[in-house]
Amino acid sequence: MARREVISISIDPELNENIHKYMATQKFKHSKSYYVEQAIKMYLSQDEQVLSRLIENSIKSNIKAFEDRYCRILAKLAKRSYANTEIFLRLMTWQLALGNTKESQQFLEETLREAEKVGYKALKDGLIERTDFDILFPKELKNK
Repeated sequence: MARREVISISIDPELNENIHKYMATQKFKHSKSYYVEQAIKMYLSQDEQVLSRLIENSIKSNIKAFEDRYCRILAKLAKRSYANTEIFLRLMTWQLALGNTKESQQFLEETLREAEKVGYKALKDGLIERTDFDILFPKELKNK
């Protein structure tokens, strides 16, 4: 490895503060001189990979926060969906309790399967994002 040359530079206080803030965001992984050297390399375009790595890391860290929030929202939505299904099935069972027969149990199972098919179709066709209730709930379904 070639011998590294030591140079002395002076920088204005604002730039110095910005370097310290950047070092803090990087959790002080490297020395101040390392970050100054990387900045000079980027400026002189001697190390083209540095800029692309920095951009990639910045995008990943920014997306991670949104991704985590999105996953929490999806988990909460799944929990509520299962809870609503459970409530629906219990209400239907209670309503059909007097005639709790094999036919009523089969009716509940078929209703659940059909509801899941309709829900999947609405999701697949992008109907969830729309507010057109005639498309979401066709007249054939309303009359049943």
